[in-house]
Amino acid sequence: MIRIKYRLIGYMVLLLLMGCVFGGVVPSYAEDAAAAGAKGQTFWGLISAGGIWMWPIMLGSVAMVALTIEHIMSLQFKKVVPQKLISDVHEHLKGNRLEDVKNLVEGRQDSVSRIVQAGLEKAGHGREVITEIVADIGSREVLAMNRKISWLSIIAVIEPMLGLLGTVTGMISAFNVIAAGGAGKPALLAKGVSEALITTAAGLIVGIPAMILHFIFKNKVQRLTVAIETFATDFVDLLSRSEKK
Repeated sequence: MIRIKYRLIGYMVLLLLMGCVFGGVVPSYAEDAAAAGAKGQTFWGLISAGGIWMWPIMLGSVAMVALTIEHIMSLQFKKVVPQKLISDVHEHLKGNRLEDVKNLVEGRQDSVSRIVQAGLEKAGHGREVITEIVADIGSREVLAMNRKISWLSIIAVIEPMLGLLGTVTGMISAFNVIAAGGAGKPALLAKGVSEALITTAAGLIVGIPAMILHFIFKNKVQRLTVAIETFATDFVDLLSRSEKK
């Protein structure tokens, strides 16, 4: 319980750091520019200066935060493999009370309950049949968790690419100004250069935390996978024994 609380605190600290990055680092860029003689910009002013590609980057940052909160809430051991439920299932199976096991998991949507429900449907068909259906349901549960966290990986890859795309379009804009004879107009050149630099920074600011978060949740899913596989093995053994009684 304490371990889960510390991990939850760790995730929240990471989100806080992300907030500091967007709330502090980016505005400080404007302050530095002002110190150098440029006019200071607000946060939204920087986004506007970053050009059109800043909007999908910002959308990705919102999606990253939303996914992180959802994963913190849903990928908990007590929700995926609740220990109290596992203990009760084991106890009823040892007492050959299959009907009690069925009532225990009825209407529940956690991984343990879905495995138990599928196994009970094949009760009496032999160990091999039970093992096959339990393994199939367990694999689906693990696949669903991996698919869920894969969106963070996608964000981690796409965001820097969007930043790079903004860099390219910004530099093209700057070179077009030069080609049009605007080399002596710093304000026009600054617009393209700002777009190039700001989108690069924004893409990395979103992409790096997304990569870290994906790594954290991937490790969590791996631990949950081990717990699911352990329960599935024990469940098949106990259910097979109860059939012989």
